[in-house]
Amino acid sequence: MSKTVDSPIIALFEDRPKQGMVYQLNLSVYLDARVVFVSSLKELSGALAGPEGVQLAIVRENFKGRSIADQVADLLLPKGIPLITLGGKERDGVVVVEDGSVKPMLQAAAKILSITAQKMVEKVRPDLFEIA
Repeated sequence: MSKTVDSPIIALFEDRPKQGMVYQLNLSVYLDARVVFVSSLKELSGALAGPEGVQLAIVRENFKGRSIADQVADLLLPKGIPLITLGGKERDGVVVVEDGSVKPMLQAAAKILSITAQKMVEKVRPDLFEIA
């Protein structure tokens, strides 16, 4: 399925290849999103500066052994870009998904991006999906 310019772009902080693939596949299939993997605030800034920007970011509270969610929030929230953290503490403008499982993360992302269940059902999907 080719993504269109209407597809939301989601920046995903993920350094675990298998988990990243699971998140990417689900975000792509259910939300028709384009996923950009980032592993630093510098890479996130680069994605934000791109021609299409980023409409949502998802980050684990602890990334590469340190807490990074607050730094990501400090970068995104002033720009009006929503953030989902997998774990961590509640904060204005940040949606916290406690266990990091796919379904609650997808539900939160769909709500933020105003993608209804009806829209998800109506999407045309191929029988096979490319996985890197």
